[in-house]
Amino acid sequence: MFLGLILELFETFQAYGILYDVVRKDIDYLGQLLWNYCILDEGHIIKNAKSKVTLAVKQLKAQHHLILSGTPIQNNIMDLWSLFDFLMPGFLGTERQVKSYFPFLILIITYALLIWDEKNLKRLKSSGKLKKVLWRLGILVGYFFKLMPMLSEML
Repeated sequence: MFLGLILELFETFQAYGILYDVVRKDIDYLGQLLWNYCILDEGHIIKNAKSKVTLAVKQLKAQHHLILSGTPIQNNIMDLWSLFDFLMPGFLGTERQVKSYFPFLILIITYALLIWDEKNLKRLKSSGKLKKVLWRLGILVGYFFKLMPMLSEML
């Protein structure tokens, strides 16, 4: 009944407010429509990439995607990836790709920040650990760049 009305009057109204559960249950109908904007209120609800709600919401066709949320900080990178995958599908790669390269980026940034900070740099020099940190950073950067061609091929 409700969906029949939406389909019938789709171009009559400027905006629709639809509950996440309705989208999940009726994605077969709602997925047929091309929306101008798809705006998610409480967008953090789609942070679990494997949930039925998230999978349904990502099937909605829209020219523009927006997320509203009072939760700007996510618990982990995969929660953030799920939100970005709704906003800009494929921009950060697939879930598998992000899981494979992100830990290396974190390690590279961590080692680079150790060296960047002048106090840490002096401490590392005086303790004789600077070479070890640079060596590890070089290994990580080298491995990351070997990984990059594989990732770009998957994209």
